[in-house]
Amino acid sequence: MKQSDPIVARRAPKGFGPEANRDSLCQPRGGFESPRGASSHPDGGGRTKVRRLVLLSRKGGTGKTTLAVNLAVAAERAGLSVAMADLDLQGSASAWGRARRSETLEIAPANGGTLFPLANAFEREGRQLLVMDTPAGGDAITPSAIATADLAVLVARPGYFDLAALAPAVQAVKAAGKPGVIVLNQAPSRRGGVESPVIARAIDAARQLGLPIAPVGLRARVAFQESLWRGQGVMEFEPRGPAAAEIARLWQDVAERLFGAAATPAEDRRTA
Repeated sequence: MKQSDPIVARRAPKGFGPEANRDSLCQPRGGFESPRGASSHPDGGGRTKVRRLVLLSRKGGTGKTTLAVNLAVAAERAGLSVAMADLDLQGSASAWGRARRSETLEIAPANGGTLFPLANAFEREGRQLLVMDTPAGGDAITPSAIATADLAVLVARPGYFDLAALAPAVQAVKAAGKPGVIVLNQAPSRRGGVESPVIARAIDAARQLGLPIAPVGLRARVAFQESLWRGQGVMEFEPRGPAAAEIARLWQDVAERLFGAAATPAEDRRTA
């Protein structure tokens, strides 16, 4: 039975409310989601247009790259042809890709000068989604990634320093005329069924930045770290766990923003 937390119910966006059996910032739906018409967005030459998703953070340690690879896995499991551009000099996404050894999810290093031709090459291959992981802090690479993006996901932990540091990234997204959404990541668990007050404060602070907040937040869960060691996403590592449910809901929201159409329920094709 679901219980209502008056602070969360009053302040949080839809989907952040308490959930009966799991300490979750979302209310998972049955099945996984695939955007309607995702494979039929041809350009003038009849070629499928690759949608370009950029992940941004102004501070290290926010879980930006972890979220990037998990969204890529979620999109691929929903039936899309996905590639990643690793713009971070640390090469974390590329290292994960080497552990993964996937024949379908290609991860290519890129910089500000190679990103556009790389995106065009993936489009010619028929890729439907390009996930771009950028360096924390912002540098000369980040404006190029924002310029080529169809949607920016701005990642922050629910803390003062993270959200204060996110403001320049929000301004850069707005200046480029790109749509964006803020994702609160690594949120603390509820205690005794009560949401930490830092969540409400973080949501209020995020709203002041002037971009929408994703209706799904992510908890700090061991599954996110354990899956990385195996070159997996949480939907592969623990497909019926709460972390997978959060990523599935977040991917649904991102897919709707990217593809401009309501998502249709679809079974995860790789879950028994």
